[in-house]
Amino acid sequence: MALDLWIRFSMWLGWTAVVAAEATFFSWTENGVDDAMGYTVFLVIMLVTFALPNTFFAWFEYATSIMKLLALFIFILAGLCCSLYTGCLFHLALYPIGSDSPSAYSFLRYMIGTVRILGLENTHQVVFRTKLRDPKKVDSAKWSAIIE
Repeated sequence: MALDLWIRFSMWLGWTAVVAAEATFFSWTENGVDDAMGYTVFLVIMLVTFALPNTFFAWFEYATSIMKLLALFIFILAGLCCSLYTGCLFHLALYPIGSDSPSAYSFLRYMIGTVRILGLENTHQVVFRTKLRDPKKVDSAKWSAIIE
């Protein structure tokens, strides 16, 4: 019973991410791409895809499953490093908008904050910085990206 609850939650979380990504993409292309052109490109891609032999689908499934496994291991390792705040080269943090001090350093709190942002609660900004150990040395980071 408890496993069933978490499976349903993970499916909901996955669909939330997909809907947010699609909404971002379509709002980005709102004024630049005509709907008819988008539908035409989609239909051509589907026609070409379904015209290919079955061996292509098998190869595609094999290649993407390897990429998924590699990404899974990388995300698990990065999540453990950031959760334990050990020697990883990057750091994830959530900053309340207008504040210089982060509200979340651990990976779990970062993920919860990201879900809140995807739920259209625009009170935080996501900051990804490399080699950041001290919150007072924010400007010493080599690379940073702020997504609002």
